[in-house]
Amino acid sequence: MLNSIATSNAKHQVVIPRFARKALGITDPVQYFVTVTPDQKITFEPFTDIQTSQRAKNLAYLKILKSTQGAWAGDDWPEREARQRRIEQKAAKELRKAW
Repeated sequence: MLNSIATSNAKHQVVIPRFARKALGITDPVQYFVTVTPDQKITFEPFTDIQTSQRAKNLAYLKILKSTQGAWAGDDWPEREARQRRIEQKAAKELRKAW
């Protein structure tokens, strides 16, 4: 196992040490999928295959779900549906007048 200490710069960027890039065969700039675990560990995986891309999309979707969690709690669905139906009927009636 190879270990090293990396220091962040003023912009909080960290350079992957040369020995690690060489061991991993990194020669060109690569995009990485970054994960922070609950135990405060950071992992980097090359963002090159469809599976990783799908994982990123799933995490983004979960983030959206979490941010909207409970947003519709307590809504009166029958009233909401009736209101939406009235809006749609009004729009349809205006379209018929235009014909």
